[in-house]
Amino acid sequence: MAHRENNDEYLLHVLDTDKYTLASLEALLTMAGYQIECFNSAKDLLNKHYETLPACIITEWNLSDITGLELLEKIRVLSPAPAVVILTTDNELREAVKAMLAGASDFVTKPYIGRIFVKKIKAAIEENSSKRH
Repeated sequence: MAHRENNDEYLLHVLDTDKYTLASLEALLTMAGYQIECFNSAKDLLNKHYETLPACIITEWNLSDITGLELLEKIRVLSPAPAVVILTTDNELREAVKAMLAGASDFVTKPYIGRIFVKKIKAAIEENSSKRH
């Protein structure tokens, strides 16, 4: 049986246009103990009424309705701004550098390795939290 960490206080928003990737991320992050809310478009994520901001937003870079850079710019104005982890493919590494320069916390290439991905999410949340305090 897999070990479930105690990350229940952290809400994560996950955005991916591929339903299989989204389901996989939801299962992985739920198993890691996070509360998850999934979105399949940037429009849906941005139209979300926030009672509580997520600790981290995980999003693919190559979106169908806006660019990853536009989404990142809109997320960065939230207060307090959540950590943002970008999902890219190997051929989008140049774009990942742009994302990091624009304020993303980290990026992960697809296909990702579950335990490494979860560690990166945890590190992004901790680093973002320490910047706010």
